[in-house]
Amino acid sequence: MSIGLTHRIVLSVQSEPFKNPAGWQDRGPGKVVDQPLTSLPVRLPCGTFSEAARRESGVDGISGTEGRCVLAKSDAGMKSCRVPQGEGGCLGITLVEAMVILVIVLMLAGIGIVASSKFRDNAKRARAVTDIRAIEHDIYIFEGFAAKLPDDLNQVGKDLLLDPWGNPYQYYNIRTGRGNGQKRFSKLGNQLNTDFDLYSVGRDGITAPGLDKQESSDDIVRANNGEFTGLASEF
Repeated sequence: MSIGLTHRIVLSVQSEPFKNPAGWQDRGPGKVVDQPLTSLPVRLPCGTFSEAARRESGVDGISGTEGRCVLAKSDAGMKSCRVPQGEGGCLGITLVEAMVILVIVLMLAGIGIVASSKFRDNAKRARAVTDIRAIEHDIYIFEGFAAKLPDDLNQVGKDLLLDPWGNPYQYYNIRTGRGNGQKRFSKLGNQLNTDFDLYSVGRDGITAPGLDKQESSDDIVRANNGEFTGLASEF
C-alpha cells in the first residue's frame, strides 16, 4: 500500500474481503483522507469492490494490472494513479533518466556519422585508384601506337573525367614537360616517376609538388612508374 501525504491515497488491492478503512465513514468523494500509514489496511479482490462501495468509501477509481487492482482516491482536480505500479509507486521516467537516454542516443548517432563518413571516403579513394589505373592503361595503349606518351589527357579521351571529389585528374608528361599537372616528388625529394605523373588532388582539392607537404597528404598518386597507386600519405 502506498499513500500520498495529504491529497491522494493509492491502495494496492489483492486478496482480502473489503473493509471500510478506519476514518473513512464520514468522508465522501472529493474529501482529503489524511491518515497515518497504519490506519488504512485495505485489501480485497478486484471483482468485489462494487460501485456502491466506491461511492461509500470515496475511492474514485479502480483498474486491474496483472492480477491486482489499483484503487485511487483523490481530491477535486487531482488525477489518480492509473498506471501499473512498482514497489515504489507509479512507474515513470525522471528528467535525469531522460537526459541520460538523450546523451546515449546522441553518442550513438555521432559514432554512426563518423563511421559513415569514413566509409564514404574510403569508397571514393578506391574509385580514384581504379580511375588512375584505367587512365594509365589508356596511356600505355596510346604509347604503343604513337611511340610516345600523350601530351595531355585529351589525347586519350580522359580530359573530361573527374575524380570522386569533382576535380579533373592531373597528368604531367615528364619527357616533354606538358600536361595539366606538375612533376611530383616523394617525401625524400625523389621523383615519383620517370615517365609521367598521374594523380588526383584529393578531397581538399589542393596539392603541392612534394608529398611531404600537408596539401598533398590526401592526394591519390601514381608512383614508381605505376608500381604504386594510392593515398600519398601511405607512400
